Amino acid sequence: MSEKEKEVKLKFSTLYILPRALKRVMYYAQAADGEVSGLGTIIRDEKGRYIVDDVFLLDQESSGADTDLKPEAISELMVEMMKKNEDPSRLKFWWHSHANMGVFWSGTDDTCAETLSREFAFSLVVNKSGEKLCRLDIYSPIRITINQIKVEELIEEDKSLKEMCEKEVKEKVKSPSYGYHHEKGATGGYLYPNHGRRHPHHIDPYEEYYGSCYRDGRWEDKKKETKVRLPENIVEDITSFVELANENASEGGPLSAKTWNAFIFAKLKSSLEKRFEEKAECQNFATYGDGYDLCTKQCKIAKTCKHWTEYIAKKEEEIAKPSISNTNSIVDESSVNGIID
Repeated sequence: MSEKEKEVKLKFSTLYILPRALKRVMYYAQAADGEVSGLGTIIRDEKGRYIVDDVFLLDQESSGADTDLKPEAISELMVEMMKKNEDPSRLKFWWHSHANMGVFWSGTDDTCAETLSREFAFSLVVNKSGEKLCRLDIYSPIRITINQIKVEELIEEDKSLKEMCEKEVKEKVKSPSYGYHHEKGATGGYLYPNHGRRHPHHIDPYEEYYGSCYRDGRWEDKKKETKVRLPENIVEDITSFVELANENASEGGPLSAKTWNAFIFAKLKSSLEKRFEEKAECQNFATYGDGYDLCTKQCKIAKTCKHWTEYIAKKEEEIAKPSISNTNSIVDESSVNGIID
């Protein structure tokens, strides 16, 4: 791969697609008996990301092994877009299915890719099993094909819906108030969610917190067992830690330094990847290269990225070693100097 190809791959590493557009592609693939294909429009947002915002199913002839879009159907689509003051040149996304076969680029696919655009075009092939394979073809100023483009569903926050839900929660979800209840024949009483009445002689912080009661000269805990639902990110952390512990079972499992170093290192990478997606020119973490103009001339955080690229490569090599030679923390003082401001 040439230096120019490497630079382009860094910048076009991911194709984003809106949830509705991706669902339509997969539903079309499921509904068709054989292969099926169509086009889609691409926009570029303020972060420089390429996003498929809509897809179209056109009149076509399809069999179990190929599909052929009718030229007049493509022309009709372009005319309809112009009537709606939409730009037909945004049709830079071609999608098709391989029905029950695997996802790959056939000779017919390669031929079709040559006719998609004069600038660039993304192509996506899927199958009924939900597998996906994406490529990017650039036609000008140089001809490049980059395979294995990452496809990521872009889920955007619905701010109006969020505000509505927050308002509704504030109106309808209230904290319980506690009242004091004294049972006949008992020597004490207990707190319970009721009318907010409180007996001044039977309020105790322990009682109020745990919902316990005072009987026969002693406190009895009336707290019932509850099922606690852990946040998804905590569950993911626990799962990944257990997997690492199993991998290092012969070296001490969860007690081995290698397990902890690998876990802390993974958390560090995850945190930095999110920050680099927002600030790095290529939106990728630890991909710095001295020979790339994208890194050396365009990226505002190139120095930071260079530091972390070298650091991550070094630590990954250490973690990959079969024996434990370094019991120090994976996050040492040298790494702190490269944290993004």
